[in-house]
Parts: sequence; C-alpha cells; structure tokens
Amino acid sequence: MMAANDIFSDRVIAAAGTDPLVVLDLGARGAVDGDLLALAPAVSIIGFEPDPEEAARLAAQQKGPWRELRILPFAIGRARGLATLHVPREPEGASLLPHNDAMIEQFGHEGLHRTIKKIPIEGLSLDDLESDAGVCSVDYLKIDIEGAELDVLEGGAKMLANAKVIKVECSFLEQRLGQPLAAEVICWLAERGFDLIDIRAIHHWRRRPLPSHPYSIGFDFPYSRGRIAQADFFFLRRLSPDAPGRDVATATLILAAIGHIDLAMTVLRRCPSGESWWREHGVDIESELKAASGALGRKELRAAIAAQIRGAVPLVKSWFGLLSFRAPEHRY
Repeated sequence: MMAANDIFSDRVIAAAGTDPLVVLDLGARGAVDGDLLALAPAVSIIGFEPDPEEAARLAAQQKGPWRELRILPFAIGRARGLATLHVPREPEGASLLPHNDAMIEQFGHEGLHRTIKKIPIEGLSLDDLESDAGVCSVDYLKIDIEGAELDVLEGGAKMLANAKVIKVECSFLEQRLGQPLAAEVICWLAERGFDLIDIRAIHHWRRRPLPSHPYSIGFDFPYSRGRIAQADFFFLRRLSPDAPGRDVATATLILAAIGHIDLAMTVLRRCPSGESWWREHGVDIESELKAASGALGRKELRAAIAAQIRGAVPLVKSWFGLLSFRAPEHRY
C-alpha cells in the first residue's frame, strides 16, 4: 500500500522512522523546505529564521505531516556572536551581508537590493547547535541565506561530517558585498568530499521588470535573454564502499525523494551495507525504488503538463503583442 505521498510505501516510511532523518533548513522564511515531504512522517525538520517576526509566525504553525518540526530564531554563520540582518523591502532578500548597490544599477530591483532596516540578531555556527539546540547530526542540509553560504559551511566541520545531501542556493553575481559565488562554493565542497549532482531553479535576470527569454514585448528592446543570476545546487557526500549501513540507506532514501533514482541505485550497488540495512528492516529496497520511480514519474509528468498549459497563455499573448509590461525602474 502506498503512503499518502503516493511515492513511498508504508514499509519504507516505517523503516526510515526507526532512526528519523534530520533536516536542517537554514533560511526557512515562508515555509520549511519541502524536498523531503514524501518522507515527512520519518523526518525531524528544524528550521532557522533570524527575522524575529517571521520566526514567531513559523513557530506558531502546526507541524503538519512532519514527525517533528521546530523553528529556531537564530542566524547560522561562521561563529557564535551578535550579527546584523540587512533587510530590504522584499524581506526574502534579507542577508547577513550588506547589499550591493551595483545590482540596482544593473538590474533595477531595489526591493531586493536596497537595505531599509538593520536588525541585530543572535548568531550561531552549525557546530554550536549540539550544545545550544540539542542537534547532534544532520542528514539533509538546506542553505538559503542570501550570500553567507561559506561562512555557514566553514563553521560546521563536525556537523558536515554527518551530512548526506546538501542543497545550497548560490549566486553567480555579487548580490551582497563579499559573498562567495557559485564556483567557490562548488570547489569548497568538492575538496571536502561532496560531489555536485544537480542544479535546479536557475534564475536569469534581465533589467527589472522586463521579462526575459522567450518573451517579446512592446518595449524599445522587445527581447533579450537574461544573465544567469542564481540557482539551487545539490551535493552528495562520497560514501566509501564500507560506509555504515544507516548512512547508505539514508543517502539512498534522500536521493530517491529528490528524484535521483538512478543515483540511489548506484550508491546501493557501490555500498552493500545499505541493502543489508534495508533487509534487516524488512524492506526489499530495489523493488521499493522501482515502485517509487514509477509513482514519481507519473507525478512529475502531471506537473509538467500542468506547467505547459499554464505557460501557454503568456506565450500566446507575447506572440500577438498582448503581454503587459512596465518600463524598467532604471532605464538603460
């Protein structure tokens, strides 16, 4: 019988729940990361949001399908101490680093790149979480903190030793002063045993608020591709063939949940202890992954069809010159 998520069976969820997966969501504004929602009954998720008002709002919500949900009002950085949160008009752009005015000159989006207030906040490192929050390890680490990614990673050597998969939003542009760019983060993690396995949610920016590829509008410059600005990067820890069974089993399950079924099987074949762990918990993991692959494929196909239908309307409007637009806030 498939669980409510329609991807994993109850057997898989029950086995995973014997030693729940730990997810740390650094930058939980809006809602905690839902990448492992299909495993929610077996997941303890801890969200971090330094904005006191947003942290309070998130903490007041029900835990929903998650086994455990906690929200902590801390900023995670390189070390313990007071820090400053630079908040623009659009608060999702809040950062521990000062905003770069050059982004306004180039792209014209003041809502994301002009600080309107500064909030003093309490900062911790990843490795402080054991003593301050009782968090001893992490299986899936998500970082979306608008620029201070390397500070977080450099302050978490002990915690990173347990991480199986890391998701980091990285920028190709210096949106905040002194922030590391995507290439630096990729190299840093590669040197410490994490391989880049996927890039998603790729954003291209054209001067705001003009639309980018493939739309054409009634402006002086009707069409242009945008410059690549940021994306989500996924990294997998390199597991040795003799890695502990629980580590292999957890990595396999996370990979499957985020859609990398082939890679999950490759990890299992390379690390036999993973299949042994699943057998000990009464699960034929290869059969389960085959079933999950089919369920996930159907789900993704439905989502793709729906997206194509929704996207057809603006494309048709653009073809006939009916797509509404506003002139850029900052002219060329």
